[in-house]
Amino acid sequence: MVWGALALVLLLIAILLWRYSPFIDAVVYERAGADVVQGRPLYEPDPAFLPFVYPPFAAVLFLPLAAVPGWAGWVLAVVSLASLGRVCWLLAPTGASFLPAWISGRGTSAAALFVLLVMLEPSVETLRLGQIGLLLLWLVVEDLQRTAGWSRGALTGVAAALKIVPGFFLLFYAVVGRWRWVFTGATTFLVCTAVAWIALPTDSARFWLQDLFRISRVGAPVDFVGNQSLLGVWTRATGSDPSGSLWWSLAMAGVIAAGLWLCRRLWVAGQELVAFGVAGLIMLLVSPVSWTHHWVFFFPLLVALAAGRPQRWVSVVVVVSWLVLLSRVVWRAPTSAVSGATELWWWPVSNAYVLVGLAAGAAALSLVVPHSQRAVTLRATNSEA
Repeated sequence: MVWGALALVLLLIAILLWRYSPFIDAVVYERAGADVVQGRPLYEPDPAFLPFVYPPFAAVLFLPLAAVPGWAGWVLAVVSLASLGRVCWLLAPTGASFLPAWISGRGTSAAALFVLLVMLEPSVETLRLGQIGLLLLWLVVEDLQRTAGWSRGALTGVAAALKIVPGFFLLFYAVVGRWRWVFTGATTFLVCTAVAWIALPTDSARFWLQDLFRISRVGAPVDFVGNQSLLGVWTRATGSDPSGSLWWSLAMAGVIAAGLWLCRRLWVAGQELVAFGVAGLIMLLVSPVSWTHHWVFFFPLLVALAAGRPQRWVSVVVVVSWLVLLSRVVWRAPTSAVSGATELWWWPVSNAYVLVGLAAGAAALSLVVPHSQRAVTLRATNSEA
């Protein structure tokens, strides 16, 4: 049944991509690779294309796409599906305990996880647009789950060099005390960036010294419903963008501090995968722009919560989150800022991903409370003895 479902899902994905996929981001990546080959500037606006907003190192890695013009979207679709398959394989031993008992074996469990995750809107949108989110997810999960100690952190550094934001996991590793991973990841990031700077000095100088902190370079307003971050929630509710203000920066710093505190508590409590998932959630919430396809980084937390034999309300959170991500409900809301009494009922729809993310964060917080109670009980028992 599982392998039949997997075959059916892959067939449906192929039909979907063939009939309805514009691969608009894959076209941008393909053009970036061609720009490198032909010596054109990466960040000069061209009305015929969406802007290239990634670091120059990404353009260097996109060079092979320039060799297959017109097929970049399909190449990235195969890479993305393979990446998700590898993620499911890595998560299967610890993350598939919620599956029915008749689904046994690592391969079958991984296939079942793949079917559950590939149907969700972030995965579908990643494939439809020709994005690289699933590739980035594999890089960071591979670093967490593999056993080779000397190079752990390197793949996270590569992911950060490709898209910056995954570098948040290096901060997470610092908080949980994995300093060697941090050093390896940071070194890898610097090496990749240096290689790109040598190959593309003008583009590198422009990106890192001018464009890096300019949110408008993403090409869409932050109040667009596709932006499922805390900044998106605020701008849709108020109609104003506070991202340049001191109070907003302090508020986001507070969210990061609280989230990393929870990550530390979970890691110490032996909930490493949940801690990793919470780090991914915090990254999505505090990033100025978290498009719906970026929410593939929410998958590890969903799997970890489902696998933890949670309380009933936590199971409800997991199921509701899965249904929200499956339903594409956010795209039912208006695509402009939601304000005014007549439109308030759109608020939970237009911010659905953030709301289920916060609920999942609360569920993760509940996992450290029993640990604290057990610690108190153990100390009391030892004292009596």
